[in-house]
Amino acid sequence: MAPIVQMFPAKRYLAEFALGSVGTFAYYATPDFVKTRPLRAIVKTLCTAEVGAVTAYFHADDLAALRTNIQTLGEAPITDNIDDESAVTFEDAATPTNGDATDSHVLDALNTPAPPDGAPATTDGSPATIKDAIHNLDWRTKGIIGATAVAIVGINIALMVGGEKWIYRRAERARLGGRRYAHTKQAVVIAGLTGLADMAMHMYDAVSEQSNRDGRQ
Repeated sequence: MAPIVQMFPAKRYLAEFALGSVGTFAYYATPDFVKTRPLRAIVKTLCTAEVGAVTAYFHADDLAALRTNIQTLGEAPITDNIDDESAVTFEDAATPTNGDATDSHVLDALNTPAPPDGAPATTDGSPATIKDAIHNLDWRTKGIIGATAVAIVGINIALMVGGEKWIYRRAERARLGGRRYAHTKQAVVIAGLTGLADMAMHMYDAVSEQSNRDGRQ
C-alpha cells in the first residue's frame, strides 16, 4: 500500500479545512460581535453560503460522480424481469429472426408496450429499469414514499434547528454568567471538530480507494 502522504493531497485538504473552518467559526462566533438579530441573520447566511461554496468547489468531482451514479441507477435494468435470451430491442423486433414471422421472441417483443429511451423490452411487460418501476407505481405508493421523504427531511431540519438553538443558548448562558466571548470560544471548538471530521473522511476515502486499487492489481 502506498504511504498515506502520497494518497492524501495535504495542500488541497488543508486549504479546504482552513476555508471551511473560517466560515464555520464566523457563523458560531457572530453573536459576540453582531448584536441585532436581522443583521446577525444576514451574516450567518453569508457564512453558510461560504461554507457551501467551499464544499462545492473541493467536492466538485464527488458531486459529479454522485449525479452520474444516480442517473445510472435510474437506468439500471431490473435483471430479475429480463431474460437474456429473449430480451430484444424494438428495432430488432421489426425484423423477424431467420425470416420466421412466428418467432416467439419477436412476437413477445411486439406485444410488449414500448419502454422509454430505448430500454430493453421485457417478455412479461414488467418495467425494464428502476426508473420505469418507480414511474409505474400507483398514486398511493407514491404518496407514501413522498410523505416518508418529507417526514425524514422534516425530522432532520427539526434536529438541526434544535441543535442550533441549544448551542446558542448554551453560549448565551455562559455569557450572561460573566464569561467573555462565550460564543467565540464555542465556535473555535465547533470549527475545529467539523474540520477534523471532514479531514478524517477524506483520509478514509483515500485509504479505501487505494485499497481497492491494490485489490484489483
